[in-house]
This record gives sequence, C-alpha cells and structure tokens, in this order.
Amino acid sequence: MNEPVPIAAIDAGSNAIRATVAHAIGGHEFLPIASERIPVRLGSGAFTHGEIPAETIDAAVAAFSRFRKLFDLHGVRRFRAVATSATRTARNQETLIGRIQHETGILIDVIDGREEARLVRDAVTHAFDAGLPPMLMDLGGGSLEIAQLRGRRESTSVHLGTVRLLEVFRIGETVDATQTALLAHYIDAKLAGRRIAPSEDGTAAICGGNADALAGLFGSEREDGLWEISCDAVLEAAKEILHIDVPARMERWGVREDRADVMGVAALIFGAAARLHGVHTLIAPGVGLREGILHELCANVLGTASPMDVSHAALASARAFCARVKHTSAHGEHVRRMARMLFVSLADIHRVPDEYLDVLELAALLHDVGEVVNRSGHHRHSEYMVQNARLPGLEEPRRSMVAALCRAHRRSLPNPEKHSAFASLPEPERDIVRRLVPVLRMADAFDTDHRRIVRGLDVRPAADGAREIRLLIPGGRQLTAAPFERRNRFFEEQFGVRLTTTLVPWDDPHEPDDLAFR
Repeated sequence: MNEPVPIAAIDAGSNAIRATVAHAIGGHEFLPIASERIPVRLGSGAFTHGEIPAETIDAAVAAFSRFRKLFDLHGVRRFRAVATSATRTARNQETLIGRIQHETGILIDVIDGREEARLVRDAVTHAFDAGLPPMLMDLGGGSLEIAQLRGRRESTSVHLGTVRLLEVFRIGETVDATQTALLAHYIDAKLAGRRIAPSEDGTAAICGGNADALAGLFGSEREDGLWEISCDAVLEAAKEILHIDVPARMERWGVREDRADVMGVAALIFGAAARLHGVHTLIAPGVGLREGILHELCANVLGTASPMDVSHAALASARAFCARVKHTSAHGEHVRRMARMLFVSLADIHRVPDEYLDVLELAALLHDVGEVVNRSGHHRHSEYMVQNARLPGLEEPRRSMVAALCRAHRRSLPNPEKHSAFASLPEPERDIVRRLVPVLRMADAFDTDHRRIVRGLDVRPAADGAREIRLLIPGGRQLTAAPFERRNRFFEEQFGVRLTTTLVPWDDPHEPDDLAFR
C-alpha cells in the first residue's frame, strides 16, 4: 500500500468557497481528513454588475488565507484550486486571482463548464458501486451542468444558478405565486435551448449543496446509504419553501441563512430539468467538484494517472489562460479540432504515439496567444508566454514541446540554436515536435482567414499511395481547393506522401457550427 500523501481541493463557487484536505491512499482513492466551508458569495454582484465587489474580494482573500493555514497544518503540497461561474463572469477576476496568489501563494484555475462537468462526472462515477444513473445534474450558484454518464457523454452548461437567479430577479425573502410562475417560465425557457438526450431509465444523479439538502430534507434514504427524491417531491418542496420567509425556513428545516435563501430556487431548477429530461427519481451521492479534483490528484501524485487525465486538466488551464490574457480562442479551438482529426487520420504517416495528441491540441489552442503582445512576430511571443504561463496540469517536458510547436507554427522549422523551448528538449521529444509541426501547420492553414469555413474533414487513400483530404464546407460557398493544396506542400515534403484536397459542400441550418467535430 502507498504511503498516504496529503492533497487538497478548493472550490471557489458562486455561493460559497469550500476546501477539503485528504490523504491520497491509492489509485483514485482518498481519505478526507479536514474540510471547511466559508460563505463568501462571489456571485453577489458578478452576475448583475459584471464585477465582484471589493469587500467580497477581501472576504475571499481571508478565506484562502485560512485554507493556506489548514494546508500548512496538514503538510499539503499538492492541491488544485478552481473557480467557477461567478469568477468566469467577473471582469475583475484578475484582481481576485492576483491578490489571492500574492497573499496566500495559492493559484486559482478558472475553469469552464465543460471542465466542471468532467470533474463532477468523475466524482459521481466513483460514488456509485453499482447502478450508475445515466445522467448528472450539478447545480451551483452560477450555472447548471447537465451531463450524460454513459454513451456519448454529452454535456451542457446553462446559466441557471441559484445566486444568479436571486440577483437577476431580485428575489426577496418570500416569493409570491406570480413571481414563482415567472421564475418557472424563465427556467423552462433557458433549459429548452440546452437540453441533451433524456435519461434512459428515468433516474439522474444530482450534485451540489442544494442537492444534498433537498434530498435529505424532502427525500428518503436508500439501502446503499444514498438519498433520493422524486421529481414531484422536489417541485412540491419548491412551493413549500418559497411561500415562507428566510428566517422561517432556517427555523423549520435547521439550515444556514445562505442555504435557506437559495434552496427554493434550487428545487425549481432541479424539478424543471428533471421533467424536461424524463427523470422521475433524483439521487444525491453527496459528492461534487472537490471530490472530482481529489480523485484526479490521487492519480497524479501516485503515478496512476492516464495521459487523458492529464490532458483534460491541461486543456482547462490553457483555456483559462486565454481568458486571463483576453485572447479570443475561437480560431485556436477550431484549429485544435482540425489538428486532432488530422492526427488521427494520418497516424500511419506521422507515426507519433497517441500519448502526444494532447501536446498537439494544446499547441493548436495556444499557437496565436502571442498576438495579445504584438501580432508581428506573435509566434515568438506565444513561445515565451507558454513557457512562463500559469498552466496547472502542463508539466515538463510537455510544456516546452507545446511552446516549441507554437514557435514553429509559421515560417522557420524548429531550431535548437534559435528556439529556446526546442533547445531545452531531449532528442526523442525534439523528434516528436518535428513530426507534429506539419500537422499543426496544415490544421492552421484550413482556417487561415479565421472564419471557420471548414466544418470537418476526413482522409481517404488515393492512387499511388497519395491521400485525399476531404474538407466539409457550407453549401453555396464559392471556394476552390487550390489555396488549401498549396498549404499541404510542407507536409508532403516532410513525409514524402502526396496530398490532394477535395471540397465537399454541406449545409444544415439546424445543426451547430461544431457538428462535424463531435
């Protein structure tokens, strides 16, 4: 058995900031040893005014100072701190992040809804020994994440958080029938546009502090120790909660003030989401974002993490970095998807092991980030920024490989005499970079005008060992294949395989832009 390693997770949510210290004991297993919840409502002001108030930032810094003392007490050196919807929304997020880092030494990773859903999904998967529900609904103060736990694992993030609705609708201590109806109509409208496939068996896991409270107060305990509540019961609970004021809720159900004021709205959201997705039974496993972080930390610190575990965290960090430096990443995301498809389709030619796909994707996402410094020579700025950025989850030598690819995505080839990131790499990693450069350049070329015209691609064998790259484009576009074929020459020169390009018209106004990349 491994020697226990102290680890910790911080979830800076919209309604409260929570920290858990645990011992990593093996695989994805951990044993919680300390936990704190501090009711700092980061969402207060962020959702209506776009900024976190100065006094709230002060309170958040004080909370993180307490967490730092807790970490020092238990010898924690490995941890991850994440912030969610409220911090994502706030224009002054860098003030919050910078002060916390300066005064406590704790770096915050502002994650998007996809990363949030992934981590919670991982926590829920580990919480069920058997009978894993097909769907997950994770409700916080700023957003609702809905994800499938089986099959295609689709997910969506909806701006339906409890604190967000309190702020937007200016909800007071009681909610009358008219306001309740208006709120319910708004929730239904927001959900209708972001629904995913319905639950296969009518069950769903629900996560978050309100999920645990509602299931414990209005539901029943199962034989496996988890709590569940029916869709009908949660909607009835909403009515029961909302018609009395906050002090009465605190007295009647024995809950804190910052739970009493949001639990009625939470019940409305859960009920509406359940009804829309064909869910009749909601199960609360009592886990959430922090447990997902801790499972991943266990695998990382004990050496059992897969490349996929690492790449998810690094990708989330890269996206957060783009947001911090105000770099629009739409082109980078598009190139990342193109690069991924080319990597898979041309694997027998470039012969780069699958474990380095994450290096290519990260370089594709970040290759133009240097434009925030200066568009001229941005490839050099991108190299420097990747080498020195706060990117949790991207460790050496992968960080230098990503930086080297960013430097070489245009003009000169990787050169150890001129490119510092490339020079720092051992020869095996240099060889991987050399083989990935042509793939990155071709993916970038397919969106050279940054308009994302190419919707997808596939690669097929052609005569004499050549390959035909079929590019999916919207119907009606007046394009020729010649510009794309010119961009293929570098790949041909590097690998000695001729490429031809065919444009395949496609148009479906009912599908999203990223249809071809699913």
